[in-house]
Amino acid sequence: ALIEPLKKISSLGDYIAAWQKNAILDIAPIRDLSYWLELQFENLTGLRNSQLINLVIWFVGLVGFDRILSLLKVNQSVRYFILFLIGLHPVLHNSVFWTAGRKHILSATFVCGSLYYFLRWYLERTKAIGLFISALFFLLALGSHPINVGFPIFIGFFLWRKGILCERKAQIYLLVTLAISAIFAFLNARYYASESYMNTGGIFAPKFIQESPELFLKRVLIIGRYLFQLMIPVKPAVVAYHVYDWPSYVGVGLMVGTGITFIKYLRQIPWE
Repeated sequence: ALIEPLKKISSLGDYIAAWQKNAILDIAPIRDLSYWLELQFENLTGLRNSQLINLVIWFVGLVGFDRILSLLKVNQSVRYFILFLIGLHPVLHNSVFWTAGRKHILSATFVCGSLYYFLRWYLERTKAIGLFISALFFLLALGSHPINVGFPIFIGFFLWRKGILCERKAQIYLLVTLAISAIFAFLNARYYASESYMNTGGIFAPKFIQESPELFLKRVLIIGRYLFQLMIPVKPAVVAYHVYDWPSYVGVGLMVGTGITFIKYLRQIPWE
């Protein structure tokens, strides 16, 4: 459903027209560009393997994360152990080996790139071009999937606690990333609440959602379930499951415990 409509695309105008006709779902031009390039390669060679491309992107993301850990002077043994856990985690395999999951790993990979160049600028005081590259990677991340729309909030908090929010470069960088987030948040909010999206039968369309206390409880339990599966990879499938089973409730407990631990950790950090 995601790749088939792109076979008829030969220009940006074709892409926009297909999106307006609901042939292409979501606001994810970078994800769609990756699929389109994959199709062009297939036309030239007759070869295509979406899962292999996902795996390559995933490895690139892991390399980016390793660079971040290295920049933070994390011990090499600890670094490799963390990468081992992330790289082989059963839950994350859903995105890597699911063709439609490319948006997740693309966004994660680009965010790693964005965070790396930001931290490099902060730690090594490199030229402002590093912040420009960081903002560009962030733009590509949201163009793949809007899940990282809150990234600038973390950046702003970090700059504030480090006492460098008053620097001109830091202010411009934060404003640019906040603007990118605001634009994508606005576009996605309009899209998922639009008549156009409702006509696709999307499960997140407003006509399929009836707000209620029970729905709120389900949302909390779903988040708890995801957290449980990240920490304890039992029953790793995330597509279909019973919301009210025991891993969901355990996950809610883990949410509370994780939140308290995180707050205590923040208080112990020598920010000054």
